[in-house]
Amino acid sequence: MKMRTYILAAAGLLLLGTLSARSQESSDNGVLPFLGLATDARMAGLAGAGSTLGDNTAALYGNAASALTGERKAGIGLFTGPWAGDFQSDDVLLGASGYYNIGGKNGILAGFRRIAGPDIELTDEQGLPVGTTRSCEWTLDLGYGHLFAERWAVAVTAHYVRSDLGFDDPSNGVMFGLHAAYKGSFRRADTGRWSVGLSLLDFGPELKVSGARYPLPMRLRLGGSVDRRFSRNHELAAALDLNCQLQPKGIFAASLGAEYTFLRHGVVRAGYCLSSAMNGSGNYAAVGCGALIGPARIDFAYRFGGGEHNPLNRTIHLSAAVLF
Repeated sequence: MKMRTYILAAAGLLLLGTLSARSQESSDNGVLPFLGLATDARMAGLAGAGSTLGDNTAALYGNAASALTGERKAGIGLFTGPWAGDFQSDDVLLGASGYYNIGGKNGILAGFRRIAGPDIELTDEQGLPVGTTRSCEWTLDLGYGHLFAERWAVAVTAHYVRSDLGFDDPSNGVMFGLHAAYKGSFRRADTGRWSVGLSLLDFGPELKVSGARYPLPMRLRLGGSVDRRFSRNHELAAALDLNCQLQPKGIFAASLGAEYTFLRHGVVRAGYCLSSAMNGSGNYAAVGCGALIGPARIDFAYRFGGGEHNPLNRTIHLSAAVLF
């Protein structure tokens, strides 16, 4: 019986290590490493920049206050990634999110994320197979925001998280986020706008896993973007995001990206992320493209240039959204 306990514990550690390797951050993050994965392909194509860009259906996971600073009243979207070349669904994030602005002053956001690991075979003390186990983690996410004086927006988010590593009782917890954003415009408002935002993400009570308590991977994000319209059909946007993981240990990353919208329907983008030496993901680049068709948009991103053995290297993200 004791041997079986050791085997289950080893399987659980393997599952946790697998998920940590797929995270955008290093395995030093502790619990819930999937929180570092990109959600929508638009930000993924900007190498993690763009948290303050407007009309983002995944604003709940970047800067929730930016859902109130865009031009569209509501939106809903689906996202998935990172997909490797073999297109195996193990350790791939799947989710949906959206927002709805009420009267132009109040905003409601909601979303769901899920990630599952590969099947792990279990054996008894004689080495005979006794079945398989699989990790599964998910969050249910809600947010509320308010717009002040047409330019300032604040938001608070709450996330219920469930973590089942497949070898012990599932862990349940809650975490929160605080967000603020400011939108400005150029002298001629029709030529574009700029915005800045600050977010404190994923903080809350420690999560109990296998009898031990672990701190949540609390992060601080400062973002800014500039959106310049050259004509009705052409638009250029640039974004810079600075991220610092405050616990369990400090990890810093800076992401810079730009996207160009041409003929009102096509989008191309690229970005680069510079990480601190402590970050296991290393520096990397990303490119992406998208199509705008009426109220719908489809986006694709490809990440490359990271560490040779980093499983996030040469992976893709996909997302689709409808904006109203």
